[in-house]
Amino acid sequence: MKALVGLIDWQLDAQSAVALMNFGSRGGPFEIEIDHASAIWHALKVKPYGHRVSADLLTSGTHAIVIRKDGMLEGGADPRREGVARGE
Repeated sequence: MKALVGLIDWQLDAQSAVALMNFGSRGGPFEIEIDHASAIWHALKVKPYGHRVSADLLTSGTHAIVIRKDGMLEGGADPRREGVARGE
């Protein structure tokens, strides 16, 4: 979902969208990706709202192919997992 928000709302390219920091909650503490450089800053921002924070290694493995308005294909592969996006 965060990759779609990045693509549609924030107008990111496919690679930037799939490389966004992973975060979320599965009914417990707010989970944040510890390997991302700004993770601590984001964790500190949600704590005043009463959220418990859990830092962990979160790898989504999201890959994306986007058809741009000009018909060109654009790809992105999560850098935390295996795989690459290639084109001509």
